[in-house]
Order: sequence, then structure tokens, then C-alpha cells
Amino acid sequence: MANQTEGSTSASSGGKSVKFGKPGIIAVCAVAVCAVAGLITFFVLHGKNDLVASTIRFLRMQGEVALLDKNDENISIKEDMRLVDGNKVLTSQQSFAALSLDDYKVISLDQSSKTVINKDGKKLELNLETGALYFNVTKPLEDDEV
Repeated sequence: MANQTEGSTSASSGGKSVKFGKPGIIAVCAVAVCAVAGLITFFVLHGKNDLVASTIRFLRMQGEVALLDKNDENISIKEDMRLVDGNKVLTSQQSFAALSLDDYKVISLDQSSKTVINKDGKKLELNLETGALYFNVTKPLEDDEV
């Protein structure tokens, strides 16, 4: 068993005992807090732009997925169909939907989620209202894209 003195923490590494004093623990915590704050700032400032596209297409679905128009009326879903301003995509329990943004970003809308597509100038913007989504970007952003 490793000895501990007041205000320090010990860790065993390959038979050697490494001690961290209060200044070391504070430094590690400060670095961790700065890293988390940096990530949060990055996603807050840049996250909105990741879900903007010229075209949004419905790729595939599994389970119960609904597509509504801006009047909340059901639309029949067809593979590779273009989505427009005001469309809403809703997934039920144990369901998902995959959308394509400009043919190089794929959005997976998780179960029990709702997203709304709004026109922002010449671009379409995908806004998550409830639930979760995941995305995969297959092409690097251009210099003028943030």
C-alpha cells in the first residue's frame, strides 16, 4: 500500500510511486478546466454553422419517422427527396433518420428527436428542437466556411 501524506496523492506506475502535491493537483485541474471551457466555446461559436447547407436530402430511416410540412401535415417520405423550408423530421422511440447536407455531411437524427429546417438567406439551416443528432463530415471546410 502506498503511503500518503496530508495534501498529496500517490499513484503507482510500473512499480514506482509518483506523488502529486497540492500545486500539481491544482495545475492539472486548471488545465482540465481550460480545456473544457475551450471546447464549450468552440462548439457554441462554431456549432450553428455546421448544420447549414444549400440542399438537405432525406437519405434513410429506421422505425417510425414522420416528415411534416410547415402546416404540420404529413408528407410521404421518399429516399433521396429534398427537404425544404419549414419541413420537420420527427423520430419515435427506437427510430432514426439520416439526412444529407450538401452531399458531404451526414446527419443521424437519434430516437425521440425533432428537427426543423429553416431558410436562412440562400441556405437551409437544420435546427434540433428535441433529442440528439450525430454528424459526419467527409469533406474539409473551405477557407470561407467557418
